[in-house]
Amino acid sequence: MKFRRVLALLALIAAPLASQAFTPESGFYYMYTSDNANAGGGTGLAIDIQNENLFAAGYIYATTGQPAFVTMQGPLTQKSDGSWTRTDNVFISTSGQCVDTQAKCPYKKPTVAVGGKFTINFIAENTGTMTWGATGNEQTVTLVRVGFYPADKPGSLVGEWDTVFYNGASGSSPQRYSADKIIVQSSKSGAIIGCLALGEAESGCGSGTQVIPVFGNYTTKSGTLGSQTTYQLVVFDNSLSNYQRVYTFSENGFGGQFTGTIKGTVSICGANVTSVANCNAVKDKPFVAYRSGSSNYALSGQGMD
Repeated sequence: MKFRRVLALLALIAAPLASQAFTPESGFYYMYTSDNANAGGGTGLAIDIQNENLFAAGYIYATTGQPAFVTMQGPLTQKSDGSWTRTDNVFISTSGQCVDTQAKCPYKKPTVAVGGKFTINFIAENTGTMTWGATGNEQTVTLVRVGFYPADKPGSLVGEWDTVFYNGASGSSPQRYSADKIIVQSSKSGAIIGCLALGEAESGCGSGTQVIPVFGNYTTKSGTLGSQTTYQLVVFDNSLSNYQRVYTFSENGFGGQFTGTIKGTVSICGANVTSVANCNAVKDKPFVAYRSGSSNYALSGQGMD
C-alpha cells in the first residue's frame, strides 16, 4: 500500500521535491508500477551518473519471457522546476555472450537494436519517474533507489560522514567553508549518538578528553504526503555542556535512506550556548555530507573507509 500511495501522489510531490537544488544519486533503482507496488523483484535499473551524464542498464524481460538487456545514456539537463531529465533511444542487446565455460560460451558480440524511447526525470536525489517503450506501448514507472542495509532510515545514518558547510565568516581574507568528519554509532529509538573523528585513520568514539561528542534526535510526523523524518545533530565541546554546531536535515527524496549524500542546514553557535534556540551566531547555512565510512567502520574500525 505504501508505494501505491507513492504512485498516486507522485505528481503532487514532484514540485516541492524539485524546488531545491540536488544531485541525482548513482545506484540500483526499483521500478514500481501499479501492479508491482511492493518491490516484487526480478527487474530493476542500474544507474551511473558522472558529470551530469547518465548511463543506465535495465534487467527486464521480453513478452516471450526471455531475459532482455537494455541500456540508456546521454547528458541530463535541468528543467525550470529543478528536476533533471533525459529523453533518448532505448537500446536492446540480444544474442550476446552466454554464462558458462569459455569453451561453451566464447565471446560473442551482441546484436543491438533501438527498442523505443525513454524519458527519465529525477525529482530528488533518489526518486524519479521513467516512461519508456516502443511508440504506442510506453509504460511509466516510479524509480526509487535501493537501500540495501539497514532497511530503516535512521539505521542507514550509522557510519562516517564528511560534511562541508559555509561558515559565514567575514573579513578581508575570510575562511568561507569548514568541515566535520562525523561518526554516527547509533541511531535508534529517536536518539543519535556519535562523535567527531580527530583524524582520517580514526574510527569509533573512544573515551578521553580529545573526544568531541555528537548527540542528536529525530522525529517522524505524518502529513498529506506520508511520514517524513527530521533529524538534528548537535556537536558539543569537550565539556559536554556547550553547543558548537547544530545540523538539521530530512530524509532523501520520499522516504529515502541515507545511501550516499545528506543535505540540510547547519547553525554555528556562539560562546557558552546550551540550547538549539540560542545557536544563532551563524544561522541555517547549507551543508552537504558524503558517506566516507561504512557502519562497520564506525562501530569497530574493521569496515570500509
